[in-house]
Amino acid sequence: MTTPKPPHTPTPNTPTNPPTNPTTEPQNSPRSTPASPWSPTAAIAAWAFPGLGHFLLGYRTQALILATALTTLYTAGLLIGGLGVVHRQDHRWAFVGQAFVAPTFLVDLYRNRLDRSTPAVQDPDQPPPYTKPLGKPQTIGTLYTAIAGMLNALLILDLLHRTPKPTTTTTP
Repeated sequence: MTTPKPPHTPTPNTPTNPPTNPTTEPQNSPRSTPASPWSPTAAIAAWAFPGLGHFLLGYRTQALILATALTTLYTAGLLIGGLGVVHRQDHRWAFVGQAFVAPTFLVDLYRNRLDRSTPAVQDPDQPPPYTKPLGKPQTIGTLYTAIAGMLNALLILDLLHRTPKPTTTTTP
């Protein structure tokens, strides 16, 4: 024969609040889901230099890998095709992808300055300060730089919702 259990009485350590219905609970209550972390500073840093945003949030190894990979890809595109692969007027859609790496604007400004400084009549003994790339090297360089920019756009989106890595302190 079993003995009946006494009714439940709250102890001082247990909460006495009844469970709430999530559909009627206000959004700003302490029980609502926490807001996602928002780190625009890290995203702007990643736009300025790929990998810098991850470094600022404490992901040092990832930052080194990302900075190396994207900088190598972007630089390879510039080395293969020359400065003309970054051209706002000639390659509008590629420039949209390239624009997610901040040095693109500096390369475009420098290339425009070289274009304007090239005289109409030039000394035949002097090489021109700037010649436009042509053919496959231009296409490959444009593709490399645009891919580097689009990959950096994905990293910027990742940083906008990434929480900073907790710092650990060691005591001697």
